[in-house]
Amino acid sequence: MSAPAPGLFARLGSSLRASFGTVVFGMSDGTVSIFGLVFGVATSATSSAQVLLAGATGAVAAAVSMAAGVFLDEQSEADQARVKTRRALDAIKADPQAGAAEVLAPLVAAGVSDAAIEVLREDLLAEPRRTGAIAFLHALRARPPRGQVVFDAAWMFVASLGAGLAPALPFLWMPIEQARVVTVTVTLVLLVALGIARAHIGERPVLATILQTVSIAAAAGIAGVLIGRLAG
Repeated sequence: MSAPAPGLFARLGSSLRASFGTVVFGMSDGTVSIFGLVFGVATSATSSAQVLLAGATGAVAAAVSMAAGVFLDEQSEADQARVKTRRALDAIKADPQAGAAEVLAPLVAAGVSDAAIEVLREDLLAEPRRTGAIAFLHALRARPPRGQVVFDAAWMFVASLGAGLAPALPFLWMPIEQARVVTVTVTLVLLVALGIARAHIGERPVLATILQTVSIAAAAGIAGVLIGRLAG
C-alpha cells in the first residue's frame, strides 16, 4: 500500500527547508537594497508618504525581479545539464572509448579512484542510454529537483518582499523624523539575524559574518543618502 501524498503544509515546510539558503539570500538582498533606497529618499523627502511609496514600489519590483532571476537561472542550469548529457551521449555513440574518457575526465582530475572510474566507464560503454556516469557527474553540481525551482522562486519573492518592506513600514504610521530612527533600528536587528543565518549556512564565524552583512547595508545606506542629497 502506497504512502499517502504529503499535505499542503507538509510540502510547504519541506520546500522552505530546501530553499533556506535562497530565503536568506532574498532577505539579505531585499533588506540592503531597499534600506539604501528608503534612507536615501528619507533624507530629502518632506513626508512619510513619499518614503513609503518609494520603498513599497522598490520592494515589489525587487521581489519580482529576484524571483524571476532565481527561476530563470535554475531553468538555465537544467537546460545546460540536458544539453551536456545529450552531447555526451552523442560523443559516446560516435566513439565509445574517447567519449567515455571525455565524460569521465573531470572525475579523473578530481582524484576519484581508478576502481570507481572503471565501474562508471563500464556502465557507459555497456549501455550509454543508462547514463549512470553522466548522471553522477552532473549530480556533483547541486541543482535542485525540477519541482523545487518553482518553490525556490516563490520563496525568493516572499523573502525579498518581506525584508524589503521592513525598512519602509515605519513610514506608514510614523512622522518622518521618528520613522528614520525606527527604520535604522529595525533594519539593524534584521541584518544581525540574517548575519547569524548566513554564518550557520556557510559555517562561518558569526561575528565576522554579522559585521560583513551590516557593513554592506551601511554602504548602501550611505550611497542612498549621498544620492538623495544630490537629487534634493
